[in-house]
Amino acid sequence: MGSNGFYFLDPRLTAEDYERMAAETSTRNSEMLDRNGGDLDDCFVSAACHDLSIQVYQMLAALVRAGGKHPFTVLKTLAGEPVKAKVVHTRFGPAWMILDDQDQCAGFAPYKPARAATLAKRGYMETEEEKPAAVRIIANGTGMAGLAGAYPVYVPDTRNQKEENNG
Repeated sequence: MGSNGFYFLDPRLTAEDYERMAAETSTRNSEMLDRNGGDLDDCFVSAACHDLSIQVYQMLAALVRAGGKHPFTVLKTLAGEPVKAKVVHTRFGPAWMILDDQDQCAGFAPYKPARAATLAKRGYMETEEEKPAAVRIIANGTGMAGLAGAYPVYVPDTRNQKEENNG
Protein backbone atom coordinates (compact mmCIF):
# COMPACT_ATOMS: atom_id res chain seq x y z
CA MET A 1 0.00 0.00 0.00
CA GLY A 2 2.33 2.72 1.14
CA SER A 3 3.89 4.52 4.05
CA ASN A 4 3.95 8.01 5.53
CA GLY A 5 0.23 8.23 4.96
CA PHE A 6 0.53 7.39 1.24
CA TYR A 7 -1.61 4.63 -0.25
CA PHE A 8 -0.66 3.55 -3.77
CA LEU A 9 -2.77 1.35 -6.03
CA ASP A 10 -1.90 -2.33 -5.87
CA PRO A 11 -2.13 -3.60 -9.47
CA ARG A 12 -3.28 -6.99 -8.19
CA LEU A 13 -6.43 -5.49 -6.62
CA THR A 14 -9.67 -4.52 -8.34
CA ALA A 15 -12.16 -1.84 -7.37
CA GLU A 16 -14.32 -4.63 -5.92
CA ASP A 17 -11.39 -5.79 -3.77
CA TYR A 18 -11.00 -2.29 -2.30
CA GLU A 19 -14.75 -2.03 -1.73
CA ARG A 20 -14.69 -5.40 0.05
CA MET A 21 -11.82 -4.15 2.22
CA ALA A 22 -13.87 -1.04 3.08
CA ALA A 23 -16.90 -3.18 3.95
CA GLU A 24 -14.81 -5.53 6.12
CA THR A 25 -13.30 -2.58 7.96
CA SER A 26 -16.76 -1.10 8.46
CA THR A 27 -17.99 -4.42 9.88
CA ARG A 28 -15.03 -4.58 12.30
CA ASN A 29 -15.75 -0.99 13.34
CA SER A 30 -19.43 -1.78 14.00
CA GLU A 31 -18.54 -4.92 15.97
CA MET A 32 -16.06 -2.96 18.09
CA LEU A 33 -18.64 -0.28 18.83
CA ASP A 34 -21.23 -2.93 19.70
CA ARG A 35 -18.81 -4.58 22.16
CA ASN A 36 -18.34 -1.20 23.84
CA GLY A 37 -22.04 -0.39 23.93
CA GLY A 38 -21.59 2.34 21.35
CA ASP A 39 -19.45 4.30 23.81
CA LEU A 40 -16.60 6.02 21.97
CA ASP A 41 -14.73 6.85 25.18
CA ASP A 42 -12.98 3.47 25.10
CA CYS A 43 -12.46 3.15 21.37
CA PHE A 44 -12.29 6.62 19.81
CA VAL A 45 -8.82 6.11 18.30
CA SER A 46 -9.74 2.74 16.79
CA ALA A 47 -13.03 4.06 15.42
CA ALA A 48 -11.33 7.13 13.90
CA CYS A 49 -8.64 4.96 12.28
CA HIS A 50 -11.25 2.56 10.92
CA ASP A 51 -13.21 5.49 9.45
CA LEU A 52 -10.06 6.81 7.74
CA SER A 53 -9.28 3.35 6.37
CA ILE A 54 -12.80 3.02 4.97
CA GLN A 55 -12.48 6.38 3.21
CA VAL A 56 -9.06 5.44 1.80
CA TYR A 57 -10.35 2.11 0.44
CA GLN A 58 -13.37 3.82 -1.14
CA MET A 59 -11.10 6.41 -2.78
CA LEU A 60 -8.75 3.68 -4.05
CA ALA A 61 -11.75 1.82 -5.53
CA ALA A 62 -12.83 5.01 -7.33
CA LEU A 63 -9.25 5.51 -8.53
CA VAL A 64 -9.13 1.99 -10.00
CA ARG A 65 -12.40 2.71 -11.86
CA ALA A 66 -10.85 5.93 -13.22
CA GLY A 67 -7.89 4.04 -14.65
CA GLY A 68 -5.53 5.10 -11.86
CA LYS A 69 -5.73 8.77 -12.79
CA HIS A 70 -7.27 11.82 -11.13
CA PRO A 71 -7.58 15.44 -12.36
CA PHE A 72 -5.10 17.85 -10.79
CA THR A 73 -4.58 21.57 -11.24
CA VAL A 74 -1.16 22.28 -12.76
CA LEU A 75 0.68 25.55 -13.28
CA LYS A 76 1.91 26.42 -16.78
CA THR A 77 3.41 29.38 -18.55
CA LEU A 78 1.12 31.27 -20.90
CA ALA A 79 2.91 29.39 -23.72
CA GLY A 80 1.68 26.11 -22.23
CA GLU A 81 5.01 24.92 -20.78
CA PRO A 82 4.82 23.16 -17.39
CA VAL A 83 6.17 25.15 -14.43
CA LYS A 84 8.03 23.36 -11.66
CA ALA A 85 5.81 24.28 -8.71
CA LYS A 86 3.89 22.85 -5.79
CA VAL A 87 0.95 24.04 -3.75
CA VAL A 88 1.80 25.18 -0.23
CA HIS A 89 -0.28 26.57 2.59
CA THR A 90 0.59 30.11 3.62
CA ARG A 91 -0.95 32.45 6.18
CA PHE A 92 -2.84 33.97 3.24
CA GLY A 93 -4.17 30.61 2.03
CA PRO A 94 -2.93 28.16 -0.61
CA ALA A 95 -0.31 29.41 -3.07
CA TRP A 96 1.94 28.06 -5.81
CA MET A 97 5.56 27.85 -4.70
CA ILE A 98 7.65 28.19 -7.86
CA LEU A 99 10.74 25.95 -7.67
CA ASP A 100 14.17 26.36 -9.24
CA ASP A 101 16.35 23.57 -10.64
CA GLN A 102 17.45 22.55 -7.12
CA ASP A 103 13.82 22.43 -5.90
CA GLN A 104 14.34 25.61 -3.87
CA CYS A 105 11.76 28.36 -3.65
CA ALA A 106 12.09 30.85 -6.50
CA GLY A 107 8.85 32.73 -5.80
CA PHE A 108 5.13 32.46 -5.26
CA ALA A 109 1.97 32.84 -7.31
CA PRO A 110 -1.69 32.76 -6.27
CA TYR A 111 -3.41 29.36 -6.33
CA LYS A 112 -6.78 29.30 -8.10
CA PRO A 113 -7.33 33.06 -8.04
CA ALA A 114 -10.82 34.41 -8.69
CA ARG A 115 -9.68 35.84 -12.04
CA ALA A 116 -7.34 34.15 -14.52
CA ALA A 117 -5.85 37.59 -15.23
CA THR A 118 -4.26 37.55 -11.77
CA LEU A 119 -1.98 34.70 -12.86
CA ALA A 120 -1.69 35.88 -16.47
CA LYS A 121 -0.07 39.17 -15.44
CA ARG A 122 2.66 37.04 -13.82
CA GLY A 123 2.99 34.93 -16.98
CA TYR A 124 1.14 31.83 -15.71
CA MET A 125 -2.10 29.93 -16.15
CA GLU A 126 -3.68 26.94 -14.44
CA THR A 127 -4.98 23.89 -16.28
CA GLU A 128 -6.49 20.57 -15.24
CA GLU A 129 -4.61 17.40 -16.17
CA GLU A 130 -5.34 13.75 -15.53
CA LYS A 131 -2.31 12.28 -13.75
CA PRO A 132 -1.48 9.00 -12.01
CA ALA A 133 -2.67 9.36 -8.44
CA ALA A 134 -2.40 7.92 -4.95
CA VAL A 135 -4.28 8.61 -1.74
CA ARG A 136 -2.66 10.34 1.21
CA ILE A 137 -3.95 10.97 4.69
CA ILE A 138 -3.43 14.59 5.69
CA ALA A 139 -3.26 15.42 9.40
CA ASN A 140 -2.61 18.89 10.76
CA GLY A 141 -1.13 18.39 14.18
CA THR A 142 0.14 15.49 16.20
CA GLY A 143 -1.46 12.94 18.48
CA MET A 144 -5.20 13.17 19.02
CA ALA A 145 -5.39 16.66 17.51
CA GLY A 146 -3.91 15.37 14.27
CA LEU A 147 -6.11 12.28 14.21
CA ALA A 148 -9.31 14.20 14.92
CA GLY A 149 -8.80 16.44 11.89
CA ALA A 150 -7.22 13.88 9.55
CA TYR A 151 -8.70 13.35 6.09
CA PRO A 152 -7.69 11.49 2.89
CA VAL A 153 -7.00 13.30 -0.41
CA TYR A 154 -5.83 12.38 -3.90
CA VAL A 155 -2.22 13.32 -4.59
CA PRO A 156 -0.10 12.90 -7.73
CA ASP A 157 1.83 9.63 -7.79
CA THR A 158 5.30 10.86 -8.76
CA ARG A 159 7.17 7.60 -8.09
CA ASN A 160 7.63 6.83 -11.82
CA GLN A 161 8.65 10.41 -12.64
CA LYS A 162 11.51 10.21 -10.12
CA GLU A 163 12.65 6.85 -11.52
CA GLU A 164 12.57 8.23 -15.09
CA ASN A 165 14.55 11.34 -14.07
CA ASN A 166 17.22 9.25 -12.31
CA GLY A 167 17.50 6.56 -14.97
